[in-house]
Amino acid sequence: MNRMTKIGFAVLFSLIFISSCLAKPADSIEKVKPKVAIKAHSFDLTEVRLLDGPFKDAMELNRKYLHDIDADRMLHNFRVNAGLPSSAKPFGGWEDPNGELRGHSMGHYLSGCALMYASTGDTVLKEKAVKMAAELAKCQKALGQSGYLSAYPESFIDRVENRERVWAPYYTLHKIFAGLIDVYTYCGDKQALDFAVGMARWCKSRCDKLSPEQMEAMLNATE
Repeated sequence: MNRMTKIGFAVLFSLIFISSCLAKPADSIEKVKPKVAIKAHSFDLTEVRLLDGPFKDAMELNRKYLHDIDADRMLHNFRVNAGLPSSAKPFGGWEDPNGELRGHSMGHYLSGCALMYASTGDTVLKEKAVKMAAELAKCQKALGQSGYLSAYPESFIDRVENRERVWAPYYTLHKIFAGLIDVYTYCGDKQALDFAVGMARWCKSRCDKLSPEQMEAMLNATE
């Protein structure tokens, strides 16, 4: 098994593992006792604030960018894929409606808003992230009961499994998944967790049908 295959397995099985963990109440996860005594703890983002200087200047530039992003434009491809109306002008680049990585930036954006809220207390960005997650939930519901959520059709996953050429759909889904988890973790949005659990259950249902040999061949050839 080569390095890329191992990475692919790590991404997919982390989704599957987390799906079972997230089915439990959040507080039960956080209260699991460590096997080894912890000698050092990291600071929570809410406990640290940057003082004036180049690092804060850079952070403020990022914060302005997050505020400037048009939510409807970011949601456009998700709505179109789910058969929901959208009159927003789509982004280009990775988010081009004909690009196979469309939807990739959404996860990064959700994480950015959530982390910036934790780092600065910017409630406008918190509300923006929570509202965007709620809009994604509408897309998830419109796509059916499986829990699938993306800006591209599930046929992209079929192409992965059939070892047909496609541009990393699971990698993109991982970003969305991580973004929803960050909105839950840093913004306290329980619904975002529910949507992420739905995605993980969908992922598990797809992967349960594959043998280890099929999984390795799929990841080597495409993902």
